[in-house]
Amino acid sequence: MLSKGNILTNKGTLVEEGISFEEVNKYNKENIPFLYKSRIKEWNYYSFLNDQNGFLITVANNTYMSYVSFSFVDFVAKKYITKTYLSIGSNNIHLPKSPLKGNIEINDHRYFISIKNNQDSTKIIAKFNHFVKKMDLTVSLNVTNKNKGNSIYILHPFKNKHHFYYNYKENLLIGDGYLKLGNKKTVFNGNGVFDFGRGIWPYKTEWFWISSSYVEKENSLSFNLGLGFGQAQETENILYVNDIKYKLNDLDIIIPKNEKDKISYLDTRTLKSQDGDINLTFTPIINRHDKLNFAILSTSQNQVFGKFSGEIKTKEKVFKIQDQIGFIEHFKNRW
Repeated sequence: MLSKGNILTNKGTLVEEGISFEEVNKYNKENIPFLYKSRIKEWNYYSFLNDQNGFLITVANNTYMSYVSFSFVDFVAKKYITKTYLSIGSNNIHLPKSPLKGNIEINDHRYFISIKNNQDSTKIIAKFNHFVKKMDLTVSLNVTNKNKGNSIYILHPFKNKHHFYYNYKENLLIGDGYLKLGNKKTVFNGNGVFDFGRGIWPYKTEWFWISSSYVEKENSLSFNLGLGFGQAQETENILYVNDIKYKLNDLDIIIPKNEKDKISYLDTRTLKSQDGDINLTFTPIINRHDKLNFAILSTSQNQVFGKFSGEIKTKEKVFKIQDQIGFIEHFKNRW
């Protein structure tokens, strides 16, 4: 477990690596050496899903470029809309150092976004101008967590001692509110995840992130799984059932490929752990593909939404999962 204190030494290297289930570390970015300050990447990401649709909000500051992105995904019609508002530099986006404290408010001529953290909840209000056919999109969402403590803090090292990833993921969020496109207002309720990322990454990176949350009145089940996040000895793989958490071991994803040796994102895939505790099948519904390319800088995201079925074993019990909505995200970056 991580010990209390700063994440970075005076020389800008990680004090330690590992995980924690409470906020014991301070993101002291002022210790990052001048040579690496232009490489700092920070983001706050929210995803909320139900069986019919989902929406995603990203606020990111990559130092040389900042952006706000919103996606609406229709699982029934198998369609999605993504709108990204880019800005050169980072002057208009300032993100908090803590995932639990600090607010975000940005008033741009193209959009407005406000994310305010209270002690027990988060309020998200956003307006995106001319989102579809010159119609504005307004989002209002109250975010709560059914059981506090469904979260994990991670410090990932990389080969370069000045590269690091400070990550927080909170699962089993409940989002209640509405989306309004033009004059049409739609009530929304979904379960989701909050992803808080801060760090300096290698120029070329690739990772897989898997997340699923399901909340009922009496029961809830969620899991967070990942591959490719640096050289950490400790995994971020974890299962949440109600107010109990179960740490999981390494993950293998059996990824289908076509005759050109390219990933077939819409084919069924299998997720297993080396110890056999994870045994899941993922049946895709839709792939939300997003790509940015600026010469030497590029990012390619395939976020495949679908349903998980199978089982996850712990020492105490075997948990059955049947058609639970979630996603597998595959990122490849040159940044």
